[in-house]
Amino acid sequence: MLKKVLLLVTNVFLTDIFILSSCLLIRQYHYIDNPLTWTEAQTYCRQNYIDLAIIESPEEQEKFLKSTTSSSYKAFWIGLHNEINWKWSDGFIGGITTDNYWTSQDQYHSRTDQICLTTSRTNRLSDFDCGLLLTFICYKEYIFVNETMNWFSAQRYCRQNFTDLATVWNNKDWEMIYSVASDTMNSWIGLYRDSNISWSDGNSFSPNKTGFPLLLWPNNARCGSYYIVKEVWSFEPCTFKRPFVCYSFKPGDFKITSFKWNS
Repeated sequence: MLKKVLLLVTNVFLTDIFILSSCLLIRQYHYIDNPLTWTEAQTYCRQNYIDLAIIESPEEQEKFLKSTTSSSYKAFWIGLHNEINWKWSDGFIGGITTDNYWTSQDQYHSRTDQICLTTSRTNRLSDFDCGLLLTFICYKEYIFVNETMNWFSAQRYCRQNFTDLATVWNNKDWEMIYSVASDTMNSWIGLYRDSNISWSDGNSFSPNKTGFPLLLWPNNARCGSYYIVKEVWSFEPCTFKRPFVCYSFKPGDFKITSFKWNS
């Protein structure tokens, strides 16, 4: 990312004005071959550079990769962080004990909008765009509804006619849901997720600006790393110890313009 800095300097008599213009701040990357947790790496980068690596263009991506050519590790931390909030329609928090799930809509888990979850007898959990028309499962007791609606309409239907879209409290509930679920169709349940992917400095992340896919497992807080073998950015538990990449700014070319102020 190139940042322009405009600096206006005046003398005490306000007669001469100097303008420092077209100063470009160019990110440069620093590979640190010292495995730390993501939080420890973030602290190190902030104390010695600016922050963990932020990559927002193909040009920066190329520089970033060049900085890591000396690495003997397969993965290292960058500045991405993802906070995923799993929620049930009725407000219950919990019920997600599996380490991963089959993903169809969000193949690399890079979407930042809402994703809703389905189940079937063959797929325990699958994610889809919430606007798709699918069958669904409600509860007072678990009931399969053989009508197709989007997730929000299904939620409204279940609340009007039963209690809510299906919530799963324990493994016994999963077994009961499978007993009513379709063999061939994915059906909405009450689980959905909100994802918030951002950079270490708080700036929002846009997957369209970068060339690497993202991989993510469905635990709540995940930290970003670059995985060399598969050439992907992945999200992993923040307590893993990895080498890491920091960034700093290198001033680019600039020129000074001055003029007289006539009062």
